[in-house]
Amino acid sequence: MPDDIFQQTVDITSDDVYIFPTSYAQRRLWFLDQFDRGSPYYNIPTAIRITGPLDVQVLEDALNEIVARHEALRTVFIAKDGEPYQVVYPEMRVHVPVVDLRDLPSEQREEEAMRLAREEARKPFDLATGPLFRVLIIRLDDEDFIAVLNLHHIIADGWSMAVLVREIAVLYDAFSRGLPSPLPELEIQYGDFAEWQREYLQGEVLEEQLSYWKRVLDDLPPVLELPTDHPRPAVFSSRGASWSFRIPKDLVDEVKRLAQRESATPFMAFLAAFETLLYRYSGQETIAVGTPVANRTQAEIEPLIGVFINTLVIRADFDPGMSFRDLLRQTRERALGAYAHQDLPFEMLVDELQPERDMSHTPLFQVMFIMQNMPLQGSGQQVSDIHMRVLELDAGTATFDITYSLAEQATGMHVSVEYSTDLFELPTIQRMARHYITLLRSIVEHPEAPVATLNMLTPEERHTILAEWNATATADRRDHTVHELFMQVAARQPDAVAVRYEGQSLTYGELDARSNQLAHFLREKGVGPETLVGVMLPKSLDLIVTLLGILKAGGTYLPISPDYPPERIQYMIEDSGARIVISNQSSVFSVQYSEGGEQTSDLNTEHSTDAPAAELASAPAPGLEVIHLDELNTEHYPPTPPDVRVTPDNLVYVIYTSGSTGRPKGVMLSHRSLVNSYKGWEEAYGLLNEARSHLQMANFSFDVFSGDLVRALLSGGKLVLVPRDYLLSPPDLYRLMVEEEITIAEFVPAVLRNLVGWLEKNGGDLAFMRVLICASDSWYAGEYRDFLRFCGSQTRLINSFGLTEAAVDSTYFESESLELASDQVVPIGKPFPNNRIYILDDALNLVPVGVKGELYVAGLGLARGYLNRPDLTAERFLPDPFAEVPGTS
Repeated sequence: MPDDIFQQTVDITSDDVYIFPTSYAQRRLWFLDQFDRGSPYYNIPTAIRITGPLDVQVLEDALNEIVARHEALRTVFIAKDGEPYQVVYPEMRVHVPVVDLRDLPSEQREEEAMRLAREEARKPFDLATGPLFRVLIIRLDDEDFIAVLNLHHIIADGWSMAVLVREIAVLYDAFSRGLPSPLPELEIQYGDFAEWQREYLQGEVLEEQLSYWKRVLDDLPPVLELPTDHPRPAVFSSRGASWSFRIPKDLVDEVKRLAQRESATPFMAFLAAFETLLYRYSGQETIAVGTPVANRTQAEIEPLIGVFINTLVIRADFDPGMSFRDLLRQTRERALGAYAHQDLPFEMLVDELQPERDMSHTPLFQVMFIMQNMPLQGSGQQVSDIHMRVLELDAGTATFDITYSLAEQATGMHVSVEYSTDLFELPTIQRMARHYITLLRSIVEHPEAPVATLNMLTPEERHTILAEWNATATADRRDHTVHELFMQVAARQPDAVAVRYEGQSLTYGELDARSNQLAHFLREKGVGPETLVGVMLPKSLDLIVTLLGILKAGGTYLPISPDYPPERIQYMIEDSGARIVISNQSSVFSVQYSEGGEQTSDLNTEHSTDAPAAELASAPAPGLEVIHLDELNTEHYPPTPPDVRVTPDNLVYVIYTSGSTGRPKGVMLSHRSLVNSYKGWEEAYGLLNEARSHLQMANFSFDVFSGDLVRALLSGGKLVLVPRDYLLSPPDLYRLMVEEEITIAEFVPAVLRNLVGWLEKNGGDLAFMRVLICASDSWYAGEYRDFLRFCGSQTRLINSFGLTEAAVDSTYFESESLELASDQVVPIGKPFPNNRIYILDDALNLVPVGVKGELYVAGLGLARGYLNRPDLTAERFLPDPFAEVPGTS
């Protein structure tokens, strides 16, 4: 197949050639080509299906007449002193090569023809030698052809391709009947336009145009942060693909009627809807979209082939309360302003604004929106005795992140989507198209609705999110308390080991009896349902006795780590209003007061000190009783539980948040919520009865500690408390796991990384584990696969996720072979039984798959709220808008 279809008749140094300055668009395209020579990035290919007895010689004659008419098709580009110039040959002849596929089996011809067409579309051009216009005929059958026309963007634009196809049809029809060309002589050529443009854009005209665009594009975000399937590469490539869909005609008509009522064009309405889609996808309140304008404002240049097109940047500014009608009016105003200032070439605008250079994305905008006035795809016409129909041709390239090209047809609006395959997969592009159509329907039905609330989820997606992914309800309503379930286990297996720590242990019977005795003592102190009891004890067997004793007395435990700074301890006691704190001599403390006798509540109080709690010398808090457990003798109390009514809706604990986002808050959790978590683990993991030995590593002040506690003691397992020093000593931790025959454990990623790293160097594995949970921080798919190597075939490796404001774990994920890139975060998975998970935007709309939003948790696992903070509780704990029972959280 010959590469060069032109036969050049004049040397470039000849006096007969014409040399012109480039237009601004040509200049930028030339510089881009110097940067990335041989790239098909700026090819403009078109494929035409021709049926009938095509006469290739007549077609060749028609093409040669077009080349003679349009100087742009006889142009190459040279450099002089670093600047490009157009060189126009006075004459060029076209030879049309034909590839004949009739020897192939008929079922293979179509596929091979499209392969050849795509190959031709991706072939590069040499701007210095030309030709910059190629034609290829592919013959599939006696009267079935595909003509591939390919031009470099430096000599043509989309309008030009429509001119080219139209002139081919006119000239073929005339020449096939032996008639001369009926086309009128062109008044000017592209070189004339390039010279006029450079003369026109000077002085006041240039200053006024620049002033407008600088004002409009001030403070524009550097990049539109759409959710992508792949990280943005350091250098944007031309790799891309195309896909198309159709907007139904009835919807197109409704959008057009809405536009007419607002004195806007259909383009403005469809663009405003597209801007809304981008706003909802990105969450950014300022959106920039590029749109081409033909820029053929004079009649003389309308019939010319050349690169006249200019790119305009349309800015949209959102606020959540604005209606779509408001947005459409804004879009109309800004589009009209852009049209009035369309003479300034985009290339000059970029040079003037000097946006921060970043090769990972295009400057000023990354998404293009086009509504074609002269659509090619799908159009067809009878020419003499042949029929010509323009096809869509996927050249495998993309100029921007995403380009939407709309063309109205009899059956609706045809939308071709060109997208970067470096960033997106086809299913994501298809979802976005469905959301665009759904959004359009919502717009025409509710144009006064805030853009932030317009629906864009299809009914099928909504059903999947709400009914399928959140189908977690169970018949068991969790009508039990934690200590009630523990006592049932203790009655069944009193001699089984319940807790072990540093070689000491308690059986279920011993733990049950000792906690009952403490409960009687606490009842005498006035502890009952909803009574908050602070617990400031180190990890020990006594700690477990204390927690169960508080629950059996009807109380609520408040974990206070002895390692906390004194000011945090003081704040928690003061804020919670706890009147009893159980401690021991090694953790003795007292609350500090100012000289006036008033408690200080500011964590940054001037009385704060780095001294340990035991060294603080001040008056005890009025009404606060500190019980030293190591000095307490409860043996004379009955070993049976006190008679106290505790309901599942009473509080089991109050745990304070870290305060990283403000003042620490006490989160109130009920028995029902914690029992639901336990039942959820039973159902989700299905191994609690087999996983008999539970490792406990978390700090007492974290909710994970309570999770470990109930997971072990309510299932009849053994809870093995890990000394704190072991967490940073993999040999000690591993030895303990082997000695205690640990079968279930919840790690934080850092501890598990250290342990696996030590195992890799020193031998050993975790095949004896049945359930290995990793939680409390992000970890990565590569680590998930690495950790699996050390697990046995029966080991379940689980990533769990939870919030302090919900009972321990809200979601979980596991996979036998995680098919994600190594640097991608392990998913948080699906919700536990009786929990629901939503991803919502700022207006509490469900967001589509892949779109960023805020995570919301609902269901039985949810906490009651924040202790003594009704205002914040009302702000953060909202009625579930998707609940079957209205008003539930």
